[in-house]
This record gives sequence, C-alpha cells and structure tokens, in this order.
Amino acid sequence: NPQLHASSRSLVDALASRLRRAVVVDDQDLRLIAVSEDFGDADPARIWSLLHRRTRPEDVAYAEIKRLAGPVRIPENPALELWQRLCVPIRCQGLLLGFTWITDRYGDLADDQIADAAQTAEAMGVLLHRRRAMTAHELQIRQAPGGSAAERGLRGAARRP
Repeated sequence: NPQLHASSRSLVDALASRLRRAVVVDDQDLRLIAVSEDFGDADPARIWSLLHRRTRPEDVAYAEIKRLAGPVRIPENPALELWQRLCVPIRCQGLLLGFTWITDRYGDLADDQIADAAQTAEAMGVLLHRRRAMTAHELQIRQAPGGSAAERGLRGAARRP
C-alpha cells in the first residue's frame, strides 16, 4: 500500500531529522523497509545493508534482539565494521514486526532521544500491523471463490467478443 509506505518513510525521516542521525527500519526478518538520509554516520555495515536491502543477522545478534522488550545499544564490532547503534524493536499487540536502527557511534544519544525513538517505533508498529492486516485481507479476497473484483473483471472482459 503506497500510503502506508509513505507514512513509514515520513516517520523515519522525521525521527532522523529530530535526532540528526541516520535511521533504518527493517522488518522482523531484517529486510529493509525504510531508510532516512545519511548524517555522515554511515559505517560499512550500514552501507552493506543499504546496498543489499537487508541487515546481516550476524551484525546484530539476531537471536537475541528478536526477544528485546525495549531499546538496547548494539555494541561496536570492529571485525564487522559495525559502529555502535541503538536497536528499538517494533511491536504491536505483542507481535514483533521489525526493528528501528539508529547510529550511535559514541553512545551519546540522550534518554529523551531514546524515548523519542521508542515512541516512533510504537507508531511504526501500528503502521506495520495495519499493513500486515491489509495484506492478509487481500490474500483472503484472492483465495475466495471468484477471486478479487479486478480478477473477475478481467475474466469478464476476456469473455466479451
């Protein structure tokens, strides 16, 4: 849905602008959903993730972060060329829907900035949950007898002389 995509992009851009930091949002499988402009804080791991449209699970201890209840700093890992970053899980109704990543190389994000990131992640969770519900509804329509209205219209047009 283009509206939901634009809304998620707007949330990311607004947070990045307020924090003056690069922000990335991945889905629960670490696939890129939205990315902000760069503020000169892109490390090689971020560049890799942008080019490949996903975050490498080994960069972020995926098995551990998917259980997070709130924001946590992911430590720097020089071997992976990964600077420290803040990870904020995105949840809605307890369901993990994604992650917000904010570059925090020097660990100087203030508590109010982290709270801002957490509030933005909550809003993103509502959007992603809505997107998931819409996708499930569209799938039900397509699987229903007769398919979607568009599919029925195409079949009807094909039968006309």
